[in-house]
Amino acid sequence: MAENQQNPLLGKIAAYTEILDADPRSTIFVSLSECYRKMGMLEEALSVVQKGLTYLPDYGPGHVVLARIKCQQEDFEASEASFTKALAIDPDNLAALVGCSRLYLL
Repeated sequence: MAENQQNPLLGKIAAYTEILDADPRSTIFVSLSECYRKMGMLEEALSVVQKGLTYLPDYGPGHVVLARIKCQQEDFEASEASFTKALAIDPDNLAALVGCSRLYLL
């Protein structure tokens, strides 16, 4: 990834981490996980999203991010399961619908 794209993500990671440290139950775990995922730091992204989902197991966007991470790790079965969970929580979740559709096109 180009350096100019990483710098804003690094700033966001620092800010999101500070928020999450203050409130481990914050939904900001989704944004933090997405930043890590976009930087290719999949283990960190996975760790953050899994911890966040232990606090908020019915938070659809968390399952969408988990599905994206699993897809990047080429664990397509787990990715599908996470997209399906997100859709079970919110059948109108556009990100889950698009992600699931893209997964089926692979």
